[in-house]
Amino acid sequence: MTRRVIFNADDYGLSPGVSAGILAAAEGVVGSTTVMANLVSQLEADFLRRSGVSVGAHLTMTVGLPLSDEYPEELRGPYGGFNKELALDAATWRDDARREAVEREWRAQLRRLRELGFELDHLDSHHHAHLLGPLLPIAVQLARERGLALRTRPAKVSPVRRAGVLTPDLLIEGYFGITNVGMDHLLALLDAADGDVVEVMCHPGRVDGLLKLRSGYVAEREAELDVLSDPRLKQEVRQRGWILSGYRW
Repeated sequence: MTRRVIFNADDYGLSPGVSAGILAAAEGVVGSTTVMANLVSQLEADFLRRSGVSVGAHLTMTVGLPLSDEYPEELRGPYGGFNKELALDAATWRDDARREAVEREWRAQLRRLRELGFELDHLDSHHHAHLLGPLLPIAVQLARERGLALRTRPAKVSPVRRAGVLTPDLLIEGYFGITNVGMDHLLALLDAADGDVVEVMCHPGRVDGLLKLRSGYVAEREAELDVLSDPRLKQEVRQRGWILSGYRW
């Protein structure tokens, strides 16, 4: 039976160095990336569209400025950006009005990506915000409306599919952190994977000053890039019977 593995690089647009690193990783095993609509530049978008990489939306409410003018002040930080601490607290989203604000913001982000010329094929989010219990139904609704796949975790695969949304059989999150980004560890994760369509979440990038301001995950990105762009990895993955894929297939 054919088994597909999707190496999805998160955070395209987080900084020019991250975007450049993702495009470099696409010369290796990365066949998919998700774009941060509120941070990506027109130039970065142009380069990505020409690359042939499968593109999704990296919905965010934890870094940068909202695109919706109506995003509540109470959920913003001191400079008008997203308040990460509040955004990642599920209790924040028990309020109907706040959930409606998130839906408006995510719709604005999807509009922005369309304006940049992207043909999207899947959704996920920065810091897995869309997987918070009160917010997952919003993400499912947006994916269903647009015919997009959705990243989720094993416990939610069946409910998401019952809602009419495609999602991989398994999300591998273990390729993360400086002690976990070696080639041997990555291949071991694939060897243990159960499913016919598997996504590997990854974060390749090149370090620049803007990345250091926006993320605590810095040097690890270059370590990931070294492995993901190594021709030996592509060979090893294929020898194990995997077909390298993006979500677009």
